[in-house]
Amino acid sequence: MIFQRIDTVFIHVPDLEAAKSWYTDILELPVLFDDLKNNLTVLKLGETPLTLLRADTTYEKSRQPHFNFFSENIAVTHSQLQNKEVTVEAIETYDSMSSFVFYDLFGNKLEVCSF
Repeated sequence: MIFQRIDTVFIHVPDLEAAKSWYTDILELPVLFDDLKNNLTVLKLGETPLTLLRADTTYEKSRQPHFNFFSENIAVTHSQLQNKEVTVEAIETYDSMSSFVFYDLFGNKLEVCSF
């Protein structure tokens, strides 16, 4: 294999400070470091950092999830996000896997899976 893992996932945002606040408060992801010179904040999420990157050009929200967050208990995760007033869609189950879609404060489409 030429690759061993995915190292970093990027989410483009129009307002880095607002995004940092939402992802740390709502999703409870701790900050690894900020790089204001390069307009990014890196959040800790398991072994794959989640990097918020301020969009340099006209911002366009992500209409399709580019990755899945994993949850061991998807019903609890779904409920926790609802309790935090996050827009979530219904949980869907396919054989042994379940998933649901939710949206960040800018309308980026994100997804959670469990299996």
